[in-house]
Amino acid sequence: MSLDRAKFRRACDPSKTLVFKNPEDKKYYIDFASVRGSEIIEELQRFSNE
Repeated sequence: MSLDRAKFRRACDPSKTLVFKNPEDKKYYIDFASVRGSEIIEELQRFSNE
């Protein structure tokens, strides 16, 4: 498999949010839920309400 450098740069652009439902973006999405835990949103909400 060859690397399309232009597509790779676009996928790594921090100003562009990946849209999981978009098939092109989905190829670059990495689900880290298993290593960060499933309660991260709840923890962030509790932290921001303190």
